[in-house]
Amino acid sequence: EGQNQHNCVGSYVQSVSNGNSLVFFIRQKDEPETSFVTAEYRKNTITQLYYKNNRRVTDSEIIDFANKFKTALNGSVNFRNIT
Repeated sequence: EGQNQHNCVGSYVQSVSNGNSLVFFIRQKDEPETSFVTAEYRKNTITQLYYKNNRRVTDSEIIDFANKFKTALNGSVNFRNIT
């Protein structure tokens, strides 16, 4: 993902593995295998939301989708118990 998006998401392995953050990817429905948006969720919020080359997402539809996902995560996931 980091290579496709030209970002540093690969450096988040330790943060994800120790339960401090979750990295997720948003894909376009008609191109599910193509990198589109990379996101980081930490401390009950979306801390990063970027297109390729670390361009900040400004599209309100994508931001709304990420926030809905955040709301779902806030209610149901304990990252420290995921195996």
